Amino acid sequence: MNTAGVDYSIAGKVFILGEYAVLRGLPALVAATSPRFALRSAARNGSVVGKTNHTEYAPASPAGRFLHWACKNPSDIPFEFIDPLLGAGGFGASTAQFALLVELELGQVGWKRAWELYRKLMTPSESPVSADAAGAAGIPPSGADLVAQWQGGVQLFDPTKATTEDLTQALSWSDFLIFSATGIAGRKVATHEHLAKLQNFSTESLEKPLFDGIAAIRAGDRARLGQCLGQYADALHELGFENPSAHEDRKILGKISGVLGIKGAGAMQSDSMILLCEKSADRSKIMSAAESRGLRLISEHCFPAQGIQCVRPE
Repeated sequence: MNTAGVDYSIAGKVFILGEYAVLRGLPALVAATSPRFALRSAARNGSVVGKTNHTEYAPASPAGRFLHWACKNPSDIPFEFIDPLLGAGGFGASTAQFALLVELELGQVGWKRAWELYRKLMTPSESPVSADAAGAAGIPPSGADLVAQWQGGVQLFDPTKATTEDLTQALSWSDFLIFSATGIAGRKVATHEHLAKLQNFSTESLEKPLFDGIAAIRAGDRARLGQCLGQYADALHELGFENPSAHEDRKILGKISGVLGIKGAGAMQSDSMILLCEKSADRSKIMSAAESRGLRLISEHCFPAQGIQCVRPE
């Protein structure tokens, strides 16, 4: 594949509903969001020349495992990874690295082939990566984030059936606010390390708010969806899957007039806060309260984002 002078970009992600449940085969609703991650060529004049600064891909990361599987070294890839969040994490950077490298090395394979490869490489019992590189065993990531980032929009992903449905047009998403929490000291939880330590858990308490939330989206019922966001977060809290600081965020922001629902996203709901508000809500009050908690606005009126893209400069 001739990739000289080509740039690739892919959206970030946020789980609206379904994190943890998707690890047990239930569906998950994941939105592709800005900002976008990119692989950028070292030169734009039609040929790649010289060297560029290469990201150090950890051997146990999705990108590190892919490079091992493909018998590649980072120095073999004449591209640099562009992270607009500067390593802050929480919005799918490691998955973006994997997806962009797959697109670069294998061409237009489609989301399903990319997801199947991701699952194979991230499942210790199936991965061809050596035990030393693969790291600790545990529950492998679902790859739902990969599917959403690859496809773009708002994806309802079913890991059992290996299908995805685009629900972007089912609801107006303009009243969602997404805040990053990874700038707060001690807040970020490394997802892959968390999954490696995760024990079996029941999804029974997650099922009703999950499926009710999906039904609310199909019906265009924003008020009901807001309730389901809170109920799902509460169920995760009862299972022990909520950072105490994230729980406090929900209590404070959830009391503001016009807030229909709020939940955390990411491992232990610690990476970000997703908030649905009424059109009449006082956003300045919401922003002020969020800033007082150390939260940083990442996305407003700008998701769902487009999926993976290839740009060939003229």
